[in-house]
Amino acid sequence: MKYFLTLSLLIGSFMVFGQLNVDSLETIIPAQADTQQVNLLNKLAFYHWNKSPDKGIAYAERARAIAKKINYRKGEARALKCIGVNYWAMGVYDKANTYVFDALKIYEDLDYKRGIKSSLNNIGIIYSSTKKYEEAITYFMKAKQLAIEMNDIYSQVNHNNNIGGLYSDLENYEKALEYYNINIELSKVENVENIIYSSYSNMGVCLMMLGRDEEALQYMVKAYEANLSAGNTHQAASSADQLGTFYFDRDKLIEAYKYYKKAEQLAIESQALEQLNWVHKNLANYYVTVNDLQNALIYKDKYIASNDSLYNERSSQQMAEMRAQFESEKKEKENELLRKNITIQELEVETQMMLKNAFIGISMLVLLMVLILYSRFVIKKRVNAELQKKNKLIEEQKIELQETNQTLREQHDQLKILNATKDKFFAIISHDLRGSFHAIIGFTDILVDDKNNHLKSEERDLLEEINKSAVHTHKLLENLLTWAQSQTGQLVIKKQYLNIKQLVEGSIQPYLINASTKNINIKLDMADDLMLNLDRNTASTFIGNLVNNAIKFTGNNGDITIRAKELNEAVELRVIDTGIGMQPDVVEKLFRIEKTVSTKGTNNEAGTGLGLLLCKEFIEKNGGEISVVSTVNKGSEFIVVLPKD
Repeated sequence: MKYFLTLSLLIGSFMVFGQLNVDSLETIIPAQADTQQVNLLNKLAFYHWNKSPDKGIAYAERARAIAKKINYRKGEARALKCIGVNYWAMGVYDKANTYVFDALKIYEDLDYKRGIKSSLNNIGIIYSSTKKYEEAITYFMKAKQLAIEMNDIYSQVNHNNNIGGLYSDLENYEKALEYYNINIELSKVENVENIIYSSYSNMGVCLMMLGRDEEALQYMVKAYEANLSAGNTHQAASSADQLGTFYFDRDKLIEAYKYYKKAEQLAIESQALEQLNWVHKNLANYYVTVNDLQNALIYKDKYIASNDSLYNERSSQQMAEMRAQFESEKKEKENELLRKNITIQELEVETQMMLKNAFIGISMLVLLMVLILYSRFVIKKRVNAELQKKNKLIEEQKIELQETNQTLREQHDQLKILNATKDKFFAIISHDLRGSFHAIIGFTDILVDDKNNHLKSEERDLLEEINKSAVHTHKLLENLLTWAQSQTGQLVIKKQYLNIKQLVEGSIQPYLINASTKNINIKLDMADDLMLNLDRNTASTFIGNLVNNAIKFTGNNGDITIRAKELNEAVELRVIDTGIGMQPDVVEKLFRIEKTVSTKGTNNEAGTGLGLLLCKEFIEKNGGEISVVSTVNKGSEFIVVLPKD
């Protein structure tokens, strides 16, 4: 009777869905990967565990993949648990245990008590299914303690069912009844009618084992009808099998057959292989009892086949044991027939018929074993051939990978040479061109400022243009070399805590003459003690460039405001001008090197568009980000957000 006790634990293991419209759930699953999609897939996976576990596993695997993709850990844990539940329903206990333990680990990391409690209970169920009763009791007790702490009466009923079931398996029926009676009392406190029928089934078995048949039958029927009404075909199959065995043990063969056939139908419908295995055995025993040896042999074969599916490694041994048991039962029946027959003639006829049937049965069993062995041989041969193909492919890929690695090493050496050449080229440009531009700018400054050189107006204008061109080209060269340094990794960022106001004042100093020429008012709006962790050189460069850009595009008598304020974990720096502003298509291209644009300033100042690229590069190297808001003829606002640390 332990078998019935083990399966009677099913309904106490998990929360019941109630009435669920599967078709409507499948139609409302959103196409986009999100938590709602994961939750609906997990609901479908759980719904199928006692109907079609293969579908349940497929839904749960989909939910698990999406949950991992969007980092929804609670949904991932739920999917792992659903996979374990469906494998348990199919009798694949090792896989079931692995998946539920993985779910438990995630729930513990999240400190999600409801998930921890459910996983502990499921682990206890799996251990009880493999007759590891001590481990099962340990996990059930842990789950029950959590349920008490959470004042979760619904779960307490489940755990009491499971603990009582283990005491039943250990044949301590009085102790088991204590836990089931606790559930009856709990059901008076809270409505748990949809799961209390598990206690009915378990109480029926305990009462039957204690010889209280009338009470036992009452609870068994109550459990069977409740399972059917709730659509729990897996549990209904177990309850029907219980009733069949109850009647069979009391020689009420008509009632036993009726419930055994219902149990078979329900077990097939719910894909409950272990339950079906036992139903086949019970039907075989029934047919032997009613002297229908042909059907007895058929169901004995079904029992062997289903048992082989569940326990493949021990299939040969189990079939041998079943043949021996069948022969023993057949011999027993022959002796019974011998005692009942009146004449020697009738005895001989009956004996010959029995021998013939036995020969046919043994021949069929032998043929089945030969077919199984041959099938395994063919599969093994096919697998070996596939492995050889894969090994050959791996070897070819290994050779190809070695050749690719050699090519990459050669290309790496070439790149090192090219990088060295490029660095030397930039060094030459930096040294020679800078010197030349300093000379040109210096000489033209002297000639323009010298009032005694008697230059003509046209000549002086030409010198001023040469001077401006040289200054502009020198600025372009500086920006190019600085940008090149950042791209080649030569630019070293050394952060330190700097006073923002002092840094801004120093950074804009070189550009104040240009602002003064256009009578532009520059205002600083920031606290005197505001500090920020920055690299001084790159910070000074991007602040100066932003202010110079604002001066360039602000008309005479305009205003520029440099504002800084603290955010939660950052500092926001804004450069606001009252200049000519920009069209949206120009704003979109500002920080993209492949679409760099250059626009004349309000006094026809030339530009390259490289300055803003440098700003973006240096701001990002300091861990910040830049954005811009601009309105044509109203001005622009460059917004820089930098982390405090």
